[in-house]
Amino acid sequence: MNHILTLAMRALVMFATVFLAIRLLGKRIMANLTPMDRVSNITYGTIAGSVAVNPSTPLFDGIVAIAGFAVIAWLVGLVSVHIPAVRPLLLGKARPLIVDGKVDAHALQKAQLSSEELEMRLRELKVSNPKQVQFAQLEPDGKLGLIPKKNG
Repeated sequence: MNHILTLAMRALVMFATVFLAIRLLGKRIMANLTPMDRVSNITYGTIAGSVAVNPSTPLFDGIVAIAGFAVIAWLVGLVSVHIPAVRPLLLGKARPLIVDGKVDAHALQKAQLSSEELEMRLRELKVSNPKQVQFAQLEPDGKLGLIPKKNG
């Protein structure tokens, strides 16, 4: 029974640590996740889970590791804001897929998207045909951003 209480307490402490780290990093981390954000979140979960169930790992070590990764994520955010040249490297960049109703097959291939997946993403945005699109790009967070053609 003591072992179960210890695991529960460790899990609660690690959950609170991850929750605090994410709250301190701001809402951006939970909205449109960039690849860097996803890596950070997976890392937080991995550390928290490992520390919560492994009594041989000191709780303080897990807290310090999560805090360290939170600081790294924060620094990456700062660098990407203040040094625009490294932003695409750290956070990714948008990739145009449709321009004036024409799908760029080469861009699709580089984005590792099939034409069927592009069509599915367009349908999710209530667009039935690429010819209805003035401009569409794959955003760094994996979402499809588009500007529809004006009727007329």
